Amino acid sequence: MSDQTIKEPVEKFSKAKALGFKTLVIGQPVAGRDIPKKTYLSMLQIMSPNNMIELVEKHGVVSTIRVLSDFPIDYNRNKFVDDSIEAGADYLMFMDMDMTFPPDTLNILFDLISDDHPVVAGMYYLKKEPFAPVIGDYTQWSDELLKHKDFLDKHGFLHPDGRQLLEWRHFNGYKDKPFYADVIGAGCFLAKIEVFKKLQKPYFKYIPDPRKDPTHNKISEDMYFCAQLKKAGIPIVVTPQIQCGHLMEMESNRELWQNQRDAVLGALQKQGQDKVDELVSKFVYPRYV
Repeated sequence: MSDQTIKEPVEKFSKAKALGFKTLVIGQPVAGRDIPKKTYLSMLQIMSPNNMIELVEKHGVVSTIRVLSDFPIDYNRNKFVDDSIEAGADYLMFMDMDMTFPPDTLNILFDLISDDHPVVAGMYYLKKEPFAPVIGDYTQWSDELLKHKDFLDKHGFLHPDGRQLLEWRHFNGYKDKPFYADVIGAGCFLAKIEVFKKLQKPYFKYIPDPRKDPTHNKISEDMYFCAQLKKAGIPIVVTPQIQCGHLMEMESNRELWQNQRDAVLGALQKQGQDKVDELVSKFVYPRYV
């Protein structure tokens, strides 16, 4: 579906909305390239007739997809949100083009989303070592970050209570049940449209990273979004039931991350248990729902 046609399909849902159904618009950024075959096939499974019927019957939701081809990505995401609000959608979701998704992704997320949990996400993993989940919690202030406190305040990464909202750590393990996270990537999350009405524009924004050469290093647009959610008191809930693949020459997923983590622990074991204990003491785990 072209990026000029978001309003038309949502308006076609007007009769369904009159009967009490709600609408979901899925945004899929293409980043100037064709959608990979694996992503396309997984989307076909998600949008299968059986899944769409279940979405309507169980959750009262009808859905459509919009392919996003605008640049840069922060502009891409912001335009999708604004167009979704204008079109009268009730929910929006991002499902990035370099990923694969389980067939039941939508129904699992709609089982989880609620007024108390208006932002819910699946799990995916970095494309490079340590292949960790793109999910975690904010850390305390570091000496290095304190040097940039004014910068954080100016650019929206300072909480009203004084916490920093930029540096974070990946979770080093989790149980297979929903948990809270401060930070997620924007590649697989569902939100109620009211969430964005509580935030100031832009919702997503690239910002030069003051800790590195700002000419070549930017803080990603989804980190800015997560910081705004935290300041607004809007929680993020993640479900391990949704394990997405992150496409590269090989797929980054749970198995790859766990094997990488365990290999590091195994190598440290040869140096003594104290080395293992030192690393494990720095591990971060989620707060469960």
